[in-house]
Amino acid sequence: MMYKKDLNILKYTSLAGILYILPIVVAGMNYSDDFMRSADGVFGLSIMARPLADLIFKLISLNSSLNISAAPLTHILSILAMCFSVLFLVKSLNRKYNYTDALILSLVIFNPFYIQNLLYKFDSITMSLGVLIASVSVWLCSKQALSTKILSIALLVASLSLYQPCAGIFVAMVIIRCIDEVSRGISLNIKKYFTYLICFLVGYVSYYIFIVIPYSEGSSRSSFISPGSGMTEKIGNNLLSLWGKTSTFTPVGNELLILLSLISFSICVYASFKSEKPIAGIFVSILAFPASYFAIGGVIIFLKESLFFPRTLVTYGLFLALLIYPIYNFNHKLSRLLAVTTAGLLVSVSFLTMSITVTAIRSQEQYEDKILNNLSYDLENLKLNSSETYISGIFNYSLYAKNAVDNNGIAKLLSNRGYDWTVSYKLRDYGLNVPFSFKRDMQKKLIKSICSDRYNSKTARTEYTIYQVGGKNLVNIGGDVDCR
Repeated sequence: MMYKKDLNILKYTSLAGILYILPIVVAGMNYSDDFMRSADGVFGLSIMARPLADLIFKLISLNSSLNISAAPLTHILSILAMCFSVLFLVKSLNRKYNYTDALILSLVIFNPFYIQNLLYKFDSITMSLGVLIASVSVWLCSKQALSTKILSIALLVASLSLYQPCAGIFVAMVIIRCIDEVSRGISLNIKKYFTYLICFLVGYVSYYIFIVIPYSEGSSRSSFISPGSGMTEKIGNNLLSLWGKTSTFTPVGNELLILLSLISFSICVYASFKSEKPIAGIFVSILAFPASYFAIGGVIIFLKESLFFPRTLVTYGLFLALLIYPIYNFNHKLSRLLAVTTAGLLVSVSFLTMSITVTAIRSQEQYEDKILNNLSYDLENLKLNSSETYISGIFNYSLYAKNAVDNNGIAKLLSNRGYDWTVSYKLRDYGLNVPFSFKRDMQKKLIKSICSDRYNSKTARTEYTIYQVGGKNLVNIGGDVDCR
């Protein structure tokens, strides 16, 4: 049943969400994988154990053979899905909730790392639907009926089939509910939380059996760390990598997380002594805070290759919410004001970061387009065969983009400078059929010849250099080839 308060939460979060994503909608630009999907019309996520994502692509494209962009509609639907997620996360608290709960949990939207997810024309909708379905899953799992628990498990499988890091939403929200109760001096019902564990484990195992095994083609990047003497060190290195990523959120870095964690933990310990089971409350508090941080990384912590891209840190906003809830529940006017102010400031930082980042990416795109226009003219003027032309290197930053990335950690992480892969696809818009392979075998061979001074001619420009090597051509973006 939808109450008036629920409708108001949706109304206010949707208004804020639309304003938040407005810079992306207005910019109307491709981002990373979008270049490939726009040019080739590929789906290709089923082999990454994301078959529902491919299904969504096909439904939006109104065909099953070619992936077609429906942006900015996909961006708008993405943010609306996130707004519905906030409502179900609030309801997952399983108590009387208010607008402050919606503000705190809206950090799942205003998570600065999630800006990258929203930037994608194609994939933003699948990721946001994954978050929404995970939010509904954790809400249903709190219900008594067996049928709702079965549906919860099915939805968790669906969420994983859209985007695997969304599973962290389920885990993080359970921990938030747990800490919410501890910080209010309520004794924990262990049986209730055991039910959550069962739902999650059954869902994850089902996903592995019914989705990963039939669909995934596997990858060395996604292989787990092998048990052995170096296992602890590799996991430690992955955690350090995660710590480095999360330090870019605010100018004060992870110091803010440490301060909020200490305050919230102290409040939980204090509140535990007012409950019937103080030892259990303290023990849970000791485990909950690091567990919630680990949920940001999820299974990536245990992979051989650290893959902590901003888009994988889906749960970071809920980790911030966890740190705020004990302060809010301290039941003092000053502490509640501090909690609301902190949440409001974090939302404001994300709004500013969104605007700074999108403006920087757009400035970089305009800068690169001008250079690529000159490059296409040179290739035609030199009468070079584009099918025998290969790209290497990476663009320098435009002036505005450089200012942004030098002074904003998120903007630096999300900067979208053109390099061999994206430049190859961009040049197709100029009618140049430039080949590209992720193995980059031909680029390596040509660079080796160039560094040995075995090339026929060289055309140097400020932002790129064209080499002709034995009937083939290499365009090095950013100037001369670096032979060091």
